[in-house]
Amino acid sequence: MERMDELFGELRALMGQDLDARDFMEEHENGAAVKRRREARQRKIVATLESAFEEDPRRYGEEWMPYLERARLPVFSVRKLQDAKALRAFMPAGTFELEWRTSVSGTSGKRIAQDSNLELIDHITLSQSHERAFARSIRALIESPHLGNLKGIALRATEHTYNKVRTTTADAVLKGLASSKVARGVEHLEFHTFPSTQDAWDTFAASHAAQSLRSLAFKGSFSRSPSGREPHGMAASALSARGIVLRALRLHECRALEVDVLTSAACARLEVLELPFTDGDEALLAMASAPSPHPLRRFVSTGRGDVVSALMRSEWLSEVEAVDLMLSGWATMMDADAVLRYLAVAPPSQVTSLCLTALGVPDAPTLEALAAWPGLSRTHTLSMWGAPVDAAGLSALLGSPHLGHLTALDLTDSTLSPAALDVLASSPALDRLTSLNLNGCLQDEAAARVIIESPHLGGLKRLEVRGDGFTKNVSSSLRKRHPAKRLKVVSGEW
Repeated sequence: MERMDELFGELRALMGQDLDARDFMEEHENGAAVKRRREARQRKIVATLESAFEEDPRRYGEEWMPYLERARLPVFSVRKLQDAKALRAFMPAGTFELEWRTSVSGTSGKRIAQDSNLELIDHITLSQSHERAFARSIRALIESPHLGNLKGIALRATEHTYNKVRTTTADAVLKGLASSKVARGVEHLEFHTFPSTQDAWDTFAASHAAQSLRSLAFKGSFSRSPSGREPHGMAASALSARGIVLRALRLHECRALEVDVLTSAACARLEVLELPFTDGDEALLAMASAPSPHPLRRFVSTGRGDVVSALMRSEWLSEVEAVDLMLSGWATMMDADAVLRYLAVAPPSQVTSLCLTALGVPDAPTLEALAAWPGLSRTHTLSMWGAPVDAAGLSALLGSPHLGHLTALDLTDSTLSPAALDVLASSPALDRLTSLNLNGCLQDEAAARVIIESPHLGGLKRLEVRGDGFTKNVSSSLRKRHPAKRLKVVSGEW
């Protein structure tokens, strides 16, 4: 009984490690690092599930399998359908993603389409190189009679994929879904540098398969269509014409956000809008001045400070719960200060997660103004990744009377002076934290010692201090200091 409780405590902790906004930054610079983190997490969860299943199969089946079916278990990638079948004994259906990479013949999709193990698959990720027969193979797969549980499809091209082949493949997916007799529950479509045509979107939008679509994601620059429209613009136009409403729109590293997309019928009830590294300033300004039919719940942007400020004043963000402002790329240090100063005088909202990424150099008065913002009263997660923070500013922020619900603080890659570290380690605000992220912040052994000796780490459940090799000592030192406490310390190389 005790061992099972321990295993599922570990499982809940692993499932709670959502990849946050800083991963967009990491993926932009080093996609391989993010993938390794995801894969490592997946291996840990699978190993934990397997151990619990072997420990007590009866209790697992009666108590934990129903829990896992209700919980939002992460999607696990499998290269072979037999792997999904092997894992099926102790994992719910609908948690497996088929990751299919091909540079071989176009008949492979037809062979896989006949495999009844496809019924276990929830998502399909298709990575393609230069194979011209890939589109036919994809369509055969999408039309498989065994894809009744399919919820999402992601298309990802390699650098060697021909542009013409990309368009043909994207169209094959859309038209394959339109003609499929079983894939009627697809909720998410994702295209990485795969352009499509207006005809394909019109065909898809007119089909029964489109009725369940709730989320669209486009990543990377696309070749413009003859009409000059971006793929997300064509999609919004086709879906709007058929009365199909999206809940989430994600545009990562795209050329531009079309102005009329956000005010289209398809986006009338958006809850999630993510625009990292996408030029959307013109569209966002137009959006800010338009009435909001449905306020956003999550907003991610790398826009200019004045654009973000205009949005914060608008109806669109009046009920936002998570705001990630990755102020980098086109943004400047002046933009960062402009956003922080506006937040300080913005009306209180229900922001529970605030991420201010790559801020530049916010001065003490700016952070003091932010600390006075009543909108922090509901914030439980605060991230200031990549921001050089001085002692006075950090002291003002941690001493804010509105941060009483803060439980997670992320200062990854922030430059903390010795004085700022002393402020952090001595702040009573740390008593309320369950998660503290100081990756890349501790420059030497002395800095690590300041954190280790803090008297305010009693509530921590997770501490991240990855960086130079010396941080490996933090884990053993903290365990000696808190021998009876369950504390997950992530240390070592960054």
